[in-house]
Amino acid sequence: MWVVKFIPLLLGLITLLIVGSIFFFNQSEDQILGTKSPAGKPDHTLVFVGDSFTEYLGNFVELEEYLGKYYPHKKFLLLNYGFGSTSILNLQERVTQDSTHSGRIFMPINEIQFDLIFIESFGHNPLSHLPLEEGLAKQTEILNQTVATLSAKHPRSSIVF
Repeated sequence: MWVVKFIPLLLGLITLLIVGSIFFFNQSEDQILGTKSPAGKPDHTLVFVGDSFTEYLGNFVELEEYLGKYYPHKKFLLLNYGFGSTSILNLQERVTQDSTHSGRIFMPINEIQFDLIFIESFGHNPLSHLPLEEGLAKQTEILNQTVATLSAKHPRSSIVF
């Protein structure tokens, strides 16, 4: 079970590297070292979407601590759209429609003004009901459709697989 405990740390480190490179190289020094945004308004919104591995990350306490340490003058909003027992077949629905999971209603991801979205592989809930080539083609089709949908509304946002 050490692997399960290692996942949040690994995701935190990867996120720091990606967030750092995206925000650091795309902003002026004043923007990087500037003061915090007004109370309640985040500087950057990050969305995580996936299956139970993403859901397991919960409310990102460790990741918020890392981001606070490395970006003390920035406020981040971290949104978890990880839903257990789902596959990539549900991805486009989460992007374009209200979703319900564990008794909570989630607004469509495409209605959120995000800066960065992480799309997990959904590899733990594969399309194994399909032959391999057909499953891979379906996965590619859904990812391409999702990227097109997100990019059309959020052209300046980053999408990470």
